[in-house]
Formats: sequence, structure tokens, C-alpha cells
Amino acid sequence: MTPFLLPDAVPADPFLIAGLAVAAARVSERRMTVGRILLLVALVGAGSTLALHGMATTNGIEAAATGAIVVGVGWLVGRLLRVTRARATLLLERRALADGLAEADRELALTSERARIARDVHDVMAQSLSIVLVQATGAERLVRTEPDRAEASLRAVADVARASLIEVRLVIESLGADPDALDQPDLDSLPHLVDRFRSAGLSVVLEEQGDRAVLSPGQQLAVYRIVQESLTNALRHSGGTPNAEVRLVWEESALLLEVASRGCSGAESSGSDHGVNGMRERAELAGGWLTAEEDDGGFRVTASIPAHVLEAAA
Repeated sequence: MTPFLLPDAVPADPFLIAGLAVAAARVSERRMTVGRILLLVALVGAGSTLALHGMATTNGIEAAATGAIVVGVGWLVGRLLRVTRARATLLLERRALADGLAEADRELALTSERARIARDVHDVMAQSLSIVLVQATGAERLVRTEPDRAEASLRAVADVARASLIEVRLVIESLGADPDALDQPDLDSLPHLVDRFRSAGLSVVLEEQGDRAVLSPGQQLAVYRIVQESLTNALRHSGGTPNAEVRLVWEESALLLEVASRGCSGAESSGSDHGVNGMRERAELAGGWLTAEEDDGGFRVTASIPAHVLEAAA
């Protein structure tokens, strides 16, 4: 029998490598697996047939090895292209995701800022208008019988209006200024706030117990606004002789704030949903909690704000 001789050399055609690379890069992994299995079966079958019929030669083995190398190189190049393309796609998706998260953060910050402005404007205007309404009503009743008291009430109206205008301007200025640079209310501003409500006819007792701990400026502002809103509600829904008690109790690691009002008109003393919800949101943003409920013919607001205890110097 005449032996079947393979050519001395089987050229590793670059076009064959390129074709295999493109196939490995573009064809799905499932199809590539099937193709690799079929190719392996074909190579094994061809080698077995040559060996079975005694037609295997050194040149044939070299040609088969060369073909296997060509296939392997083409497949590796294709896999490299696939991985490179997948990595580029992943980077694009990651960049798009990062841009989306940044936009979401901007929207969240904008929404939070709008909510903060709404709360501040509500707190300032609700308090001011309540005081103005009470004083103006009193002045109207006293203008003929007690003109001196009526004049004092009108002066109080003017003072409240001027102070409220300043506070509203501060809120507006905070839109484009550094919040730390603004002179915002703090715990030391509470006595002045209480005096304003006293001048409007609300009997207020301010009491502080325990040693002060450290509250951040934002937490102090939250306490101030909660007291302001609570007293505003007490004044707005006041009956014959309205009175309120503000208690600040410094506990081991928190400030317990209680504002109890009497002489208010029942359920209405709770204030608007926006007011109560605003107080609760302020407390939660400060890391604490707040409850508001009717209490023995009046209304009680209780809040807890976490604090840092000042350590005594050694």
C-alpha cells in the first residue's frame, strides 16, 4: 500500500488566525464551546484514522500540531478581544452609573434644601403672624378705652415684623452662603424667643436642668425651631389664659425637651400637620425623635436629641 504523505509544511495563514479570533470574540460562549468540542473531535478523529492506517508521518504530526497551534492562537486572540470589549463596556456602564448616582445625590440635596427652606419659612412666618394677629386684635379692642396699651401692642407688632423680616432674609441668604458663617439661633437664643412670646400674651416658663452637654449647631437649631413651633401652636390656639412650660433636661447622653401648653383649644392645639411633621423631621435629622400628643386639656411635645458629654479637665 502506498503511504499517504501530507505536505511538508502547512502554512499558518494569518487570515485563518484572524477569522478564528473574530469568531472567538463575537460568537457566544455557548456556540464557541460547541465549536471547540467539534474541532477537538475532528482532530482526534483525523489523528486516529492516520494512525490506524499507518499513514502518520513526522510531517503529518508537525502539520497537525501547527494546525492546533493556529487554532489555539486564534482562540486566545479572540478571547483577549472579548475580554477587552467586555471591560470597556463595563467601564462605560460604571461611568454611567456614577453619573446617575451623582445626579441622584444632587436631586436629593436640592430636595432636602427645599424642605429645609420650607420648614424655616414656616417656623418664622407662623410664629410672627400669630404674634402679630394677637397683638393687632388686642390693639383694636384697646384703641379707644386704653390707647396707651393699644400703642404698646402696635409697637410690639412692628418689632415682631422687623425681627421676622431679618430672619426671612437670613433664610434667603443661606441659599448662597456658608451656613457656618450665618448667625443662626442656638440654645442661648431661647430666652429671647420666650420673651417674644411673653410679650404677645403667652405665659411661658423656661426651665433647664442638669449640666449642658455638646450639641452641634444643627442640633441646637433643631431644638430652637421645635420650641418655636410648639409655642406658636400654643399661642395660635390659645383660649382664655394660655400658658406653656419649656423644660430642657440634660440626661447622661441626650437632651430631653418638653414643651407643655395649657389653655389651648383641644385637638387644634396640635398645630398643622406640616408643623408637627416639620418638628418631627427636625428631631430625626438631629439624630433623635419627637412625639406630639394631647395631654390633660393641653398639648405636649417631647423630643430627645443625642448629645456628647463634656469631660472635666484633669
